[in-house]
Amino acid sequence: MTVLATPLRVTAPGGKTDLMFMNAADRVPLGLALRATTARNKVIMRIGGGCANMQPYDKDLMIHYFVRAFEGFGGVLFTGATRQFRGEGEDLTLDPMVTDLPGFIRDAYPNSGSVILGTVPRTGRPGLIGDSRFVLDKDGTGVNPSIELVVIVQPNPDTDADWDGDLPLYFGLMEHLKDDAGFTAVGVCAWNGGGVTAKEILASAKRGWPTFVVKGSGRKADEFAQKLEDRDPELLAQLPANHKLIIVSKERPEEFRVQLATHGFLSL
Repeated sequence: MTVLATPLRVTAPGGKTDLMFMNAADRVPLGLALRATTARNKVIMRIGGGCANMQPYDKDLMIHYFVRAFEGFGGVLFTGATRQFRGEGEDLTLDPMVTDLPGFIRDAYPNSGSVILGTVPRTGRPGLIGDSRFVLDKDGTGVNPSIELVVIVQPNPDTDADWDGDLPLYFGLMEHLKDDAGFTAVGVCAWNGGGVTAKEILASAKRGWPTFVVKGSGRKADEFAQKLEDRDPELLAQLPANHKLIIVSKERPEEFRVQLATHGFLSL
């Protein structure tokens, strides 16, 4: 399986991951929007989903799938901002998740000009553990150190958020970049995932944005792919007539790559 030998090492450009806290009612932070505009190409893709019920082999396949599909991508890769680990102390190893995909893509193509941004809801009380390692909650969830700028969203300093608490922020940022900053393509892709992923898929598809679900990856992505293939009336009633909810196969990264190019996210 693909792992990092030093999962705590900061691999964001410059060796520093910037952290920002914000209340959910606040406007999109200017610093987040400005960082997005430093990407070589004015396109942005949110990679969402999860890895439940996946085996190590599946995670390795996932990484290789996205690295191949996004070859040449020079825009903004946007994702959740967490990293999961196995073990403790010197035996700590990376447990690859969807949130690690942008980092693997950038590592594969270091001269692409891409920028990695992340958001995460503050679902627990952040703090320090061990040798002053910063974690987001009591389970030891870490901030992903491959991301350049992470915004941690809370309802207010005294209240924890639900796991969908950062969705208004990141959709607001993407809308701002599309409407006011000259970004020519914005979209979401989903691998596997649960309830929050379902909300992301619908929120993107309802806006008419290119929204890719990877068939064969599991759970909500497969559920949406099946409903779309069956022309499920309940699903179609929620989408615009010219929707861009698109099925791509887990077995064919080249198919996904062609779709990304077709919708303006990269050039072949």
